[in-house]
Amino acid sequence: MSLTAAAEPGVLRRYASDQIVTLAKLVIENAFQPIVEAGTGAVFGYESLMRGQERIGFDSPVDILDEAERNGQLLGLEQMVSSRALAKFATLPNMVAATLFLNLDVRLIPQGAALVDGLLQHMRKAGIAPSSVCFEFSERFDNTLVPEFSTLVAKMRDAGFKLAIDDFGVGHGEMKLLSDYPVDYLKIDRHFIVDIDRSARKRYILRNLVNIAHVLGTRVIAEGIETEAEFLTCREFGVDLVQGWFIARPTVLINELKPSFPHLQDLGKTARNSQSLDEILIRKQIEVLPTIRESDSIDSVFELFRRNPRRAYFPVVNANDEPRGIIHEYQLKEYIYQPFGRDLLKNKVYKRSISHFVEMAPIVGLDSDADTLMTIFANMESSDCLIVTEGTHYAGIVSAASLIKVINEK
Repeated sequence: MSLTAAAEPGVLRRYASDQIVTLAKLVIENAFQPIVEAGTGAVFGYESLMRGQERIGFDSPVDILDEAERNGQLLGLEQMVSSRALAKFATLPNMVAATLFLNLDVRLIPQGAALVDGLLQHMRKAGIAPSSVCFEFSERFDNTLVPEFSTLVAKMRDAGFKLAIDDFGVGHGEMKLLSDYPVDYLKIDRHFIVDIDRSARKRYILRNLVNIAHVLGTRVIAEGIETEAEFLTCREFGVDLVQGWFIARPTVLINELKPSFPHLQDLGKTARNSQSLDEILIRKQIEVLPTIRESDSIDSVFELFRRNPRRAYFPVVNANDEPRGIIHEYQLKEYIYQPFGRDLLKNKVYKRSISHFVEMAPIVGLDSDADTLMTIFANMESSDCLIVTEGTHYAGIVSAASLIKVINEK
């Protein structure tokens, strides 16, 4: 049966249901949509989106995924689509500095370990670091109800992957995910972004979601931005990253992907000039501590604390220099003072990686105003510092004492 034959969609779909993966290899393409830094217009990464399923009788990506699940082919389909996305991502000129966002269907969580191991093999061959890949947990179903979910999250973080909650606000179990798991990104659903410049209720919700996320050390992505007014409102309320047709539509063509959208930085520039004084004051108080990389050995962490006896914690960053949290000395003391404690950490059965000891810490962009820093500080309770970023990269930390100096000088 030719795919180009004038067949009824229903007939073609019935045929495709038995051979979804085989036919998908012929028609499915990966479209990339840029995810951009709100403050600078620089491209941070790309979300991989499935395209072409209509050629074999499926109306949407969700439609073909559901059919694949009914026919026991979901894992094969996801492996094929994800491996192709990684191969395409590896050809980008800015691949090393970018992040690829992949959607993870909750129904694959029981088989998640196999999926992740397969992707890691592809990534090693393509030279892609795990810190360059972020898995988005779909909120069509409640991820937290799947027994294997906690184990899968731990495996992903130990491997160095990043995690995001997709469609936040309209799905299932998002607040449980946010409260119980170390999530790197919160993707605010389009429902809360559309016409936000004209809705005081939506602005109130967004402002508070951004503050909650930043206190928890989570970055915020606004999805589905379609107008300049929506973009400016999201940026004003501290959204870190933006995605939508106003910035760029998804495309299957690599040569259509831009490395940056510098005009975004100039939009609303007059209104933003008032923040320049705050940024100057904050820069004066930033302390640039040495960082621990997720890939470092436990021994190197012990050595860092030994060389800095007065320092109780250090920031942790990934291979892309994005902050992941902090490591406290007290977390390691039980191993330092325990007989054979260091040997225990290296034991293959018990082995603990850097990620096992990382605590999420409040995070804020350098272009934030002092009042935002104070709001986050007032809600952070036991955290020792704010991690400050320039764009999405680690810039340093601001302690409570330093923040008080900023407010006093202002």
